Amino acid sequence: MDLKLDIYEPTFDQRSGVAVPALKPAYVMMHGGGNVGGNKGEFNIYIGRWWASRGFVVFDINYRLSGDKGLLPPYHGAQLLGWQPFWQSFYPATRDAKAAIRFVRANAGTYGIDAERVASTGGSAGATDMYAAGVSFEDDFKNEITETQDPTLSSTNVKFSSAVKCLVLHWPSEAGVGLLQDSYPAPGNRYRSENPQVVSFHGDKDTTIPIEQSYTIQKAYAKTGVPFHLHVLKGCPHGSWCYNGKDACTCQGAQRSPLMDELAFPVVAESLNLTIVNSFPLPSEASWGLSTLV
Repeated sequence: MDLKLDIYEPTFDQRSGVAVPALKPAYVMMHGGGNVGGNKGEFNIYIGRWWASRGFVVFDINYRLSGDKGLLPPYHGAQLLGWQPFWQSFYPATRDAKAAIRFVRANAGTYGIDAERVASTGGSAGATDMYAAGVSFEDDFKNEITETQDPTLSSTNVKFSSAVKCLVLHWPSEAGVGLLQDSYPAPGNRYRSENPQVVSFHGDKDTTIPIEQSYTIQKAYAKTGVPFHLHVLKGCPHGSWCYNGKDACTCQGAQRSPLMDELAFPVVAESLNLTIVNSFPLPSEASWGLSTLV
């Protein structure tokens, strides 16, 4: 099936005095929905505009959901890899996430992107899948299915890297990486010093993906020496974004705080070796200040 994505591109106003960078960083987004529903767009429209206003070219991707019945690797030794229901939806989704990042790199010239400066994000299932994509080996979700079994493999820019420099996660689960390490053909610890830096947000009242999942990831990451920045959203349930207040449990309303500018944006910029400079408020967001990148 054809998979589509939306692109949000930054604009630069000459009045700001900020030079337009020749190459811009990329930010790849993955929606939530339990790998059974959801779509690009939705709330991601706001997130895409937010990161584009800060100098990123943003890619909001669709991916195969469980109802699309994506092809699975046939065997792990004598055991079917499809034994675990979560694997059946997680594998195609994460495979598509890695393919999307390769697409971004393959088309870097078209979109004015610095292929060495790519970050990614997701919410809920999207965070779980994108997290697994970020810490997986380069050949995970690719070489275990042959070109004969899946002729579409050659269309996914397999010669390009799917690595990212930073992950921004909203209420992730460790389940995907756990399956990789327990049931995947390629052995080896996915937690290692090469992992990308992580910024994670999680509500302490989340009953869909309990915050203990983020604590598990944090503990595993501690062994790598790579920074893992966990921000607990006090009193917040599942689906709590962080674009409108430190303890806000919804993304609705006109009041917005600089929380993401304070906690996520600087870490992403550092990971991608970018410099933050003060900029001008965009006309549509004239009531709150912005930053951008050079």
